[in-house]
Amino acid sequence: MPIDLQQFIQRAGQGAGRIRLSGKPSARQSPPAPVLSRHKGSLGGRVVEWLRGSTASRAAENRQVTTLFLDAIKAAYGQTGLRAVSARIGVDEGKPLTSSDVRVYTGLAEQAVLERNKAQQDLEVVVAHRCAEPLAAFFPSEGDTGAFALINELFEAAETKDFAKRLEETLRDPLSEASQAIVAHVQKAVRSKLELGADIGDSEIATALRFAFKAQVFGAAAKDEAGLRFLLQRPWVTLANEQLSVRDDIKRLLKNPVLHDNRKAWVAARVVAVATDLAQADGADAAYAGSDPPLTRADHAQQLVDMVLHADDGFYRLLNKAERAGAFALKRDLDSAQAGRTNDRQDRLMLLEKAAVAECARLALAPAHADFRALDGLEQRAVVALGGRADAFAPTTQTHRDLLFQLRAQAANLGHGVSGLEQQAFISSQMRRFTARLIEDAVRALGEPPHRFEALTLGSTSRGEASPYSDIEFAFVVPGHLTAEQVAAARDHLQRVATLMRFYVTALGEFGLYGLPEKLHWDPAGLTPDKDPMAFIGRPADLVKLGFKAGPDGEPLNPEMFTMYANAEWLYGEAGQDGVPLANAFHEATRAHLNRSADTNGRQTRGSRLGNWLLTQALEAPGDMLPSVLRRQIALGNPGADANGVEVNVKRLSRLPMMLVQSLCLTHGVHDSDAAAGMAGPVHSTAMRVQALVERGVLRRDQAERLMTAFDILARVRTQAHLRNASAVDTVQLEDHPELRQAIDLLVPFEQSIAHQLGRSGRP
Repeated sequence: MPIDLQQFIQRAGQGAGRIRLSGKPSARQSPPAPVLSRHKGSLGGRVVEWLRGSTASRAAENRQVTTLFLDAIKAAYGQTGLRAVSARIGVDEGKPLTSSDVRVYTGLAEQAVLERNKAQQDLEVVVAHRCAEPLAAFFPSEGDTGAFALINELFEAAETKDFAKRLEETLRDPLSEASQAIVAHVQKAVRSKLELGADIGDSEIATALRFAFKAQVFGAAAKDEAGLRFLLQRPWVTLANEQLSVRDDIKRLLKNPVLHDNRKAWVAARVVAVATDLAQADGADAAYAGSDPPLTRADHAQQLVDMVLHADDGFYRLLNKAERAGAFALKRDLDSAQAGRTNDRQDRLMLLEKAAVAECARLALAPAHADFRALDGLEQRAVVALGGRADAFAPTTQTHRDLLFQLRAQAANLGHGVSGLEQQAFISSQMRRFTARLIEDAVRALGEPPHRFEALTLGSTSRGEASPYSDIEFAFVVPGHLTAEQVAAARDHLQRVATLMRFYVTALGEFGLYGLPEKLHWDPAGLTPDKDPMAFIGRPADLVKLGFKAGPDGEPLNPEMFTMYANAEWLYGEAGQDGVPLANAFHEATRAHLNRSADTNGRQTRGSRLGNWLLTQALEAPGDMLPSVLRRQIALGNPGADANGVEVNVKRLSRLPMMLVQSLCLTHGVHDSDAAAGMAGPVHSTAMRVQALVERGVLRRDQAERLMTAFDILARVRTQAHLRNASAVDTVQLEDHPELRQAIDLLVPFEQSIAHQLGRSGRP
């Protein structure tokens, strides 16, 4: 009597309890139709295992069993195994199949597979098992024949060498035919489970669920707006005890080079639209069930819009102008609302600054119609958060932007007869006035600190060598007689003053995010009174001790802080009853520290050791912008050489003369006006230092003239580049500034002299 194949399959499936699938006992029933897989733990593999141990001789003699056995061999071992078995089995001749034959033929199939490309075979088996068979188990509907046909197609594809490649492309390309076919069969089943709110936790189908979920996200993003909106409204989907993030899949999709930019823009716009709906809907503050910690719909909306507006990814560029403006406005409102819900002052200020950044980005899209009311409101909340009075608030954003615009306009309108160093000196004086205005406005908003203070300007501005787009560098100094408790009270207040100043700078909209150029900005390294109050707010001796602290070989432990404090000058504040500025006390402490002996025999001072270190930096800081390197690149010694395309970073090139001069001053004790007779105030600018070195006989006058000619050319080129590009662009083309050839040529002998002094034959 012929064997009922369906019954035969069911009998084979009775051993499922001891056959492991994905390393675990199967907890699900087999699919209703015989779907064969090449894996031994699959249904087809279990048929082979059952036949191996069968003692039913009558069943083994049945021709249909032989046919089934060959189907199982094909499913488990592919065409390679089937060919090896078919060559030995006499199906057409009606030769009976015994249990012994099963063992022999199975061994032949296994051997044939092993002799094939084993690495490729292993990969195919793993992919087929991890993706295809779990997908089969995922469909409980007996009538879903299309899904089973698709799965069988995957098995057939496993017979080809490019199976792994095909499946990988299916996962990556949401618009491919294979992906769309999967979406068509999977989407309905997945959506029905999600709509029921079910957590699908069967570990046997975890891989298939992840695959199906990604397919649905891709498919919805490709053509199904309703499906995409449905998915985006949930922060996660729990499948197989794993939380899958729609946001993460969308982010990967927006980075996918296969998807056209128009479709990416469509997706990004829908993400922002859903975020807007979530933020504005009733119950936006209600938390999602099961979220720990609680996640509200407003929080989810903020995560969605942050994903689109993430500056590093630049997805906001996919949106049109109106959509981008709407996205920035939404982020502003969400950050502003979140700031109102937090009790932590620092978190609140951070969120208010983020809201200000978003508003500045929105305003930049339509600068001719700028309305600063939103920024004024955020500024008022920042003032209140820092301890200021709301009723005494006066907005400053418009005033600060106007002052900065006037500063740059005046710098651009300086006559052609003005030298580069004179341009920088003018800009530095205006930058001092602008920074002092920020301090004045912040103190007015928050009140006077409990003790007298002054502000010191640091860095390029204090040297008189600032550009129109330099960052703001300053410190606060308090009287040296204050107790530790009094210093702590003053530091707390002045840190809040600096924090409000940082908000002022943020509201200028020159932070360099969202495609906007970086112009005037807060120090990104955190070398500011708000981020490091211990290092930038204190008594003169305390600041000097931290700023000039050196290692065992004389090198500064914090080179950036050293270069800042080595040039400190008075910026803001009134003299005390004694009429002596606190800046003078700082300079006296600096002089005393640098003139102190650095070793027991007194042969070196701290200043001279710092000067020796700075001399090495004069060769190292320019990097590949050393004069000798540039001269080789442009072949200055070869008439008619083509220098087109040679780029020069004038800021880095300027470090050689600047650091050389400062090194000589430190080595020879030229720290302030005491060492440069007839000069009032500290010796900080490069020009003043060169003059002092000439008077001390350290430099010859002709050396000083060559050095300052080169430095002036670099200053003029850098200032022009900043004004022309309206941003801090320091790299220029040599062909646009042929005068740089002269500067480079003038600096080469100084580079060689430094190398000789350090015992170096070439570039460090």
